[in-house]
Amino acid sequence: MVRSATKPLRLDEIDQNILSALTQQGRISNASLARQVGLSESATLERVRRLEKSGIILGYSARVVPDALGQGTMAIANLRMIASSPEEQAAALETLLSSPHVASCYRVLGPHDMCAQITAVDLAELDQILNKELRQISGIQILETMVVTRALKEHPWPR
Repeated sequence: MVRSATKPLRLDEIDQNILSALTQQGRISNASLARQVGLSESATLERVRRLEKSGIILGYSARVVPDALGQGTMAIANLRMIASSPEEQAAALETLLSSPHVASCYRVLGPHDMCAQITAVDLAELDQILNKELRQISGIQILETMVVTRALKEHPWPR
């Protein structure tokens, strides 16, 4: 879930340092975090709770290595929808998002409507996902795919 940023929360340097530390080490103890940002434990906990309550921190999760799960092939798929009724577009989007192979999906501006991250065991499975599953979704007009060969940077919050 993405925070609706109608009025951005002002973050000072300490808040930014807290976010940076938590995005790198989500399981850091409050005591260690407090030492790292130079505040008392209670002040640090208060700031973390404020960031959580405001919706800036959505939650905490584990980062996994896709290769270790047998999902070592990744592709970025650019999709353009057919101009159709809102109901048909919603049904196509629901079908796309329900696929277990779609790791993330974003609405974008430009020549495409959406960009999706697709995961697969290997290129053969990716081919099956693209041709037997995604290209069969009624409402998708164009599906252009780029296979990812290596991640150069992955960071949830650019600082």
